[in-house]
Amino acid sequence: MGRGAGRGLTYSQGVTDPELQEILDRAAEGDRITAEQALAVYRDAPFHALGRAADAARRRRYAGTERIATYIIERNINYTNVCVTACKFCAFYRAPKHEGGWVRDLDDILRRCAETVELGGTQIMFQGGHHPDFGVEYYETAFAAIKQAFPQLVLHSLGASEVAHMARVSGVGVAEAIARIRAAGLDSFAGAGAELLPERARTAIAPLKESGEEWLSIMETAHRLGVESDWVLFGHVHRCGPLVGDEPADWLGPAGTPRLVNSGSWVYEPLLVHHASPPRPYWPGGAIVLDDGQDPRAIGLLDHLDAAALH
Repeated sequence: MGRGAGRGLTYSQGVTDPELQEILDRAAEGDRITAEQALAVYRDAPFHALGRAADAARRRRYAGTERIATYIIERNINYTNVCVTACKFCAFYRAPKHEGGWVRDLDDILRRCAETVELGGTQIMFQGGHHPDFGVEYYETAFAAIKQAFPQLVLHSLGASEVAHMARVSGVGVAEAIARIRAAGLDSFAGAGAELLPERARTAIAPLKESGEEWLSIMETAHRLGVESDWVLFGHVHRCGPLVGDEPADWLGPAGTPRLVNSGSWVYEPLLVHHASPPRPYWPGGAIVLDDGQDPRAIGLLDHLDAAALH
């Protein structure tokens, strides 16, 4: 059994597999575990045992403030639903020239920022489609205007796919695009897109987006330039449930996590796809068949895995 995690419980209480016990103990005591070990824990460790190990790792990392939990008030502002990328799980986008497409003007964006501040908000998530006309200049203008009017707001926005798109539209390199939007006011990247690391998932849901390697390269460039990030969406076609596949290892393995954590990604944030909207008839390829990433335990498992594996 693992050593205590408070209230007389042990990290691996309820775990009968000696190998899983050892993995949970290592994670709880502050050792980095491998992608293969993380996958074994995800598949087979009892939910509460993984949670205890994750909590122990968190308390160790934040000793002295471990009893403090914080939160922020953030507002998402969608600037356009026009997008050329046509991700197959997206019920938000409209193709260029579609009658349902729209672009939010800057005055409306600033009005929404003002409402956020009035309600005690401190952060803006600025996100939208890959508009065919929106290069670096569009984001420079928007970010500079927001920061001029509301310098107290944190702009935690965009990700690798938007950077690749804006750089392509403006005909500049990725590093220049990132440096310019940072100078205009971007504080950090919302990240997103690590779901593209497994090639099968990228091909199935977003074949027009950048490759997993390009995504990693853009994030590393951002971190090198001082723009930190968080990342990862799941619950569409990833094989990330306890019964099939090994794609979480693509996020946690040598090709992904060490490059991100070591270069500046401060949190692995699993975001679950919501499926309230039906597939749109103009979606290329039609509907997507979901795998077992919709397991209601999946968010908790991945959150626990984050704390246990990536500290």
